[in-house]
Amino acid sequence: MKKDREEQKSSINISFEHSIIARIGQIISSTLNIEEVYEQFAQEAKKLIDFDGISIVLINEEEDTQTITYTAGLIVRKKGEVLPISNSGIEGILKTAKGLILEKGKGWDGYSVVKKSFPMGVNTVLISPFVYQGKTIGFLHIRAMKEKAFGERDLRFAGLIGSQIAGAIAHAQLFKELTKSRDELEQNAIKLSELNTALKVLLQQMEKEKKELEQRIVSNIEQLVLPYIEKLKNCHLEPLEKNLVHVIDSNLKDIAFPHIRFAQNHNLTPAELKVATLTRSGKTTKEIAMILGVAPSTVESHRKGIRKKLSLPRKTNLTTYLLSI
Repeated sequence: MKKDREEQKSSINISFEHSIIARIGQIISSTLNIEEVYEQFAQEAKKLIDFDGISIVLINEEEDTQTITYTAGLIVRKKGEVLPISNSGIEGILKTAKGLILEKGKGWDGYSVVKKSFPMGVNTVLISPFVYQGKTIGFLHIRAMKEKAFGERDLRFAGLIGSQIAGAIAHAQLFKELTKSRDELEQNAIKLSELNTALKVLLQQMEKEKKELEQRIVSNIEQLVLPYIEKLKNCHLEPLEKNLVHVIDSNLKDIAFPHIRFAQNHNLTPAELKVATLTRSGKTTKEIAMILGVAPSTVESHRKGIRKKLSLPRKTNLTTYLLSI
């Protein structure tokens, strides 16, 4: 009878323990923002292991760091505190992926994670690793003020808890990294968009200044240079001098008025040249008609004549084409 009761009690205990382990797994896997449920996790873990303080420490071997991501109860180190892995004493845990129990005064001086525990009155520490896909990604740090507070049973439970939450922690870390990368990409996209906008404005300003400069050069040549060349042409010059003046006049006009050469090459009439020049500057048919003092239909007729002499297809925009030459 007594044996049956003991077996029944043992079965109840085992069922209870497994239900707590399952509950911990359910809590941890309920969100990718795992820090939201650490408090619930600690409450459930305390039902299996009687402790005074608990911490979750995550490992980054590439950066040689161990970071306290959660702590509750008797606090030895603060959340967010970062310690080096090297010479911390946990290298052995990383290699073996096995948990251990440390008693005050029995070889725990070499463990920087627990060294600070002395003035806090901690006498027993249990460290259990989180192993995911064969790699230790962190560990559970459990503290008790009582001497010899933890045994093999507690170490086994800590291992079961670790196996339940290691995958969730790894996925949460990956989610956090991806979220950070996404945010950085979004910020870079915003900066790139702003840069493109600024570049467009700059290019538009440069184009505007370029046109203004071209207009000033043309105006200066037309008003300050060409009149004197015309006077020179009317002077009594030697044949060689006349040729030189003609070359100067021709070259200046090629530089300042490339549209004149364009008109000559395509047999445009003076009226067509005027319409082409005003069209190139962005004027509409109505505006050109007002400037030249002619009817809009006359301007349209000249535009058709220009398109025909340039052999432009119907789909080609005349203004765009004139700007490209």
